[in-house]
Amino acid sequence: MTTPRLLAESDRERVLEYVRIEPEMNLFIIGDIEQFGMEGPVSVYALEADDGNWDSVVCRFYGNFVCYSPSDDFDAEAMAACIKEVSGGAIKGSINGKYEVVRKLEPYFEDMELRSMFLAKCTSVHHEDIAPAPDGVTVRKLTADDYDELFELLGSMREYRGLYADDVLIAAAKEQKNGDEAHGCVTFGAFYEGEMVSTAATSAVSSEGAMVVGVGTRDDVRGNGLATSVVSELAQECFDEGKSFLCLFYENPRATAIYSRIGFDVVGRYAMLR
Repeated sequence: MTTPRLLAESDRERVLEYVRIEPEMNLFIIGDIEQFGMEGPVSVYALEADDGNWDSVVCRFYGNFVCYSPSDDFDAEAMAACIKEVSGGAIKGSINGKYEVVRKLEPYFEDMELRSMFLAKCTSVHHEDIAPAPDGVTVRKLTADDYDELFELLGSMREYRGLYADDVLIAAAKEQKNGDEAHGCVTFGAFYEGEMVSTAATSAVSSEGAMVVGVGTRDDVRGNGLATSVVSELAQECFDEGKSFLCLFYENPRATAIYSRIGFDVVGRYAMLR
């Protein structure tokens, strides 16, 4: 039998050691604990066996949950019950984690859809395999002065259009972006003839690594290597600042060749219930 226990600050080192068995899969847990501690927007639960050993852990960050167990033979029913109890039965965000864990939760959340992604890791940029940015393109780190143009660009892309559909959503996104920067996240953009045409950012920043997110290029200029230039410059900035690795998710298998050229290799599958 496994029983959930809300962890305290005194458990910090134990839980970080537990999830660092697979640091790539647990960047969100590690980053949330390092940035916010074990209280406030973050709460971490250990599913404990009668002998005190941990079967699995669940990390809540606002309305989202990240789950992990190093074993495929964990108590999925107990994990699902913990998530439902902590959320009050109404999950406002998503349930994330290693695919082998999240897929076993799917039967307990029938109103949520399972989404599977590739998780890739990079420890150095393969500059020799990357073509220079196209003529007339400059790539640089963005500042708050660029946010209006950034969210206008993201809102024009089919992947992100619904996230930035009105002024209220854009204002919330800008506030989140300011908060992300305060916690070490960075955003890069590519500019052609003075206009931003491609972007990428980091999230879940920890002392060791970060997640690359928000990768996109304006629809009419895709296929010119712009995203490759932005991601490679962003990655190099992170490595120069002392990060050991970066990770990113993608769903389209055709993206494997693109990210592999930069230096990202698939290390497993990640999943989301939403």
